[in-house]
Amino acid sequence: MTRGQRFEGVLLRCFILKDPTVSAGIRFGFVVPSRKFNAVMRNRLKRLMRESVAGQWPAWVGTLVRAGKGLDVVVFYKGSGTRLSRRVQLRDVDLDLERIRSNAAAVL
Repeated sequence: MTRGQRFEGVLLRCFILKDPTVSAGIRFGFVVPSRKFNAVMRNRLKRLMRESVAGQWPAWVGTLVRAGKGLDVVVFYKGSGTRLSRRVQLRDVDLDLERIRSNAAAVL
């Protein structure tokens, strides 16, 4: 797989690429558009995405084991710029990442 796989959620878009040069490991990158958000909100959203991945880390490692190679994962936040409470945003990001991970596990 040279181009990777693209997965869509409600708030997130995720690109996953198997890295044949790495025998194991997952690298994550988080992207939030600067057109929609100021620096404070971009950093907050990236922190929420990192927090969500950290909470789901055992499931991501299981996906890695099934894939058999290293994975590069880039997560794009595509949600609107509306203000939500931190708890609601974290729950939404968690649900979206879980859906993306389960779809990726089925394909990879």
